Amino acid sequence: MHTRLIGYLLGALDREETVRVEKLLQTSGEARQQLEVMRLGMIPLEADREYVEPPIELVARTCQQIRQRHQPPQAGV
Repeated sequence: MHTRLIGYLLGALDREETVRVEKLLQTSGEARQQLEVMRLGMIPLEADREYVEPPIELVARTCQQIRQRHQPPQAGV
């Protein structure tokens, strides 16, 4: 649920997933509370958004981490 809420907060979800999260928020006080905590936590980051340049290798490192975490176990290990 956290991943979807973060995606919703950032406007990164497709329309179908956005609708699902909005329905969840209508029925779940816990989800609304978590979203508010996330929103408040991101306020300091927003202030620096236009001033902070992400490291060039950030995308490559992120993709590498995802690949490593989702690789099937090697046989015989």
